[in-house]
Amino acid sequence: MPFDAVLACVTVQKCANMKASGIHWFDQVNIPVVTFKDGDYAYALRASRDGISIWITPPNWSRPEGLVTIGSNEKVVSGELGPQPGDRGPQRMTPQEFEQWRKVHRVFSTRGPGGDVWGEENRAYWQGEADRALAAIRRQLAK
Repeated sequence: MPFDAVLACVTVQKCANMKASGIHWFDQVNIPVVTFKDGDYAYALRASRDGISIWITPPNWSRPEGLVTIGSNEKVVSGELGPQPGDRGPQRMTPQEFEQWRKVHRVFSTRGPGGDVWGEENRAYWQGEADRALAAIRRQLAK
């Protein structure tokens, strides 16, 4: 299934074999998504300005472990691990706290300040997560 077709159903939140729902991420509450399970993993999808944002919940977790965004070229645009106990969210941090947060959360982004790439060392990890998630999405839509 072409990426554009996947993006189209996620955009209107009407994908075959997926359920419309809401998800919490840091300070954001009830973000509208479509969800499904693939094996022991759960996925929540939302259209974003860069493509599709995917929250990934691994086996035996009650909330998403990470968020990865895939662009229309099927390459990772960004990725980060989810909230940890005591996290205040990146919006409320000093620059020094933010640098530490980026390391702990394995942040990768092609949209850093001034167009810089952040966390190049994490690109391969997040591309792997993106590839696995996109394969799961295509399996779900093919059912």
